[in-house]
Amino acid sequence: MSHDVGSPGELRAKVNLTRNEIAHLWNGGVLSLKVEGLGRRRKEHPMRLKKAEREFVAYQRVCRVATVGRKGRPHNVPVCPILEGDRIYFASAADGVKVQNIRATGHVALAYDEYSEAWSGLKGILIRGTGRIIEAGPTFRRIRKLLYQRYPQYEAQAALEERESVIIEVTPTRTFNWGL
Repeated sequence: MSHDVGSPGELRAKVNLTRNEIAHLWNGGVLSLKVEGLGRRRKEHPMRLKKAEREFVAYQRVCRVATVGRKGRPHNVPVCPILEGDRIYFASAADGVKVQNIRATGHVALAYDEYSEAWSGLKGILIRGTGRIIEAGPTFRRIRKLLYQRYPQYEAQAALEERESVIIEVTPTRTFNWGL
């Protein structure tokens, strides 16, 4: 079954796409959808966490960080985060996969959850956002100090040195929570 979508100009007007996105979609008169052109359309804006979300995130000692590289390969690892205002911070080796992926795409997702055998007690939040790599400087040292205060093991067992380690700042752009 085929549908006549009209010319590239008519298609652009119907679905509000740019000329470059239409060029990706239009192939010699035949429409071929490519997700990568559509996925970048919506501008992500920083958002404030709701009070219940902020309290839940601040209490949790571990979250899972999900990133995706340029070739679409997913990566998901646990980290020890801190919440400062509406930003979430965690540390990593400077050459870590999550760091490489954030450098490549700028996107990150964090999952915080509490499991309960009584499923009515399940709680959690998924936070999507943008990631910024902090390699050195006053912000690095300030956040490192906060990480050391919350996780005393860091300083003795996994010291965070500028440029060898990085601090990742996550700015939330969208949340989904349950049980909060």
